Amino acid sequence: MKKTGTSIKSPKMLAPSPELIEVQALMPIDASDRERLMRDIQKTMEIRDPIKVYQGKDNKWMILGGYNRWQIAIELNMTTVPVDVYEGTEKEKLELVINDNLNRRHFTAEQKRDLIRYFLRTDPEKSNKSIAKKTGTTKETVKKQRDEMVSGGEIRPLETARGDDGKIYRKTEKVLAQQKQIKEKPSVKIDDKQIVKDAVGDIKFSIKSSLSSVPKQHRKTVVKELITYLKSLD
Repeated sequence: MKKTGTSIKSPKMLAPSPELIEVQALMPIDASDRERLMRDIQKTMEIRDPIKVYQGKDNKWMILGGYNRWQIAIELNMTTVPVDVYEGTEKEKLELVINDNLNRRHFTAEQKRDLIRYFLRTDPEKSNKSIAKKTGTTKETVKKQRDEMVSGGEIRPLETARGDDGKIYRKTEKVLAQQKQIKEKPSVKIDDKQIVKDAVGDIKFSIKSSLSSVPKQHRKTVVKELITYLKSLD
């Protein structure tokens, strides 16, 4: 991404970008961290770290980094916020969103697992070492998730991997044979209780992640609306 300038904008002129929406739920801010951020901004009614944006359609400025700062600015009725303007490809925009969030968050083991699986789905050629470095895990942890996804048919085994340096590395015959065994390994039948348990776990994680970015005073209302919606599905 190329930074093309710095400016002052009204928070109402900004909106979350599609790239940000795609990964925001995977990397939510901790509720206590958000509370501290809000108190810090409230003291001076000033945002020191500019919000990263690019210009979208209809003169709307799309947020790549600084979603929580933008949201807090709206809650505090701030009239202006500083922004850094960027230009780049769709891939570069997504990279900026991911890196900006990775640099600001502390993740649980479950969140790290979900991040690993996200990287494997979106860019399966990226090496285990590269993904481990991004997510603060180990190559062995990434390999375990990769093997599970290959076995489940979510991604295909690859003969090559791409490192951070952009170089393509061919897998050894031993590794290729291991991947073939994993792919051909008969899948284990999961009973209905396990399916329900996994589904509930995924839904709980999504709800918790989404609620973490909602101001405390609005969470009860959001939960009530959600319950009403769930009841309507029966």
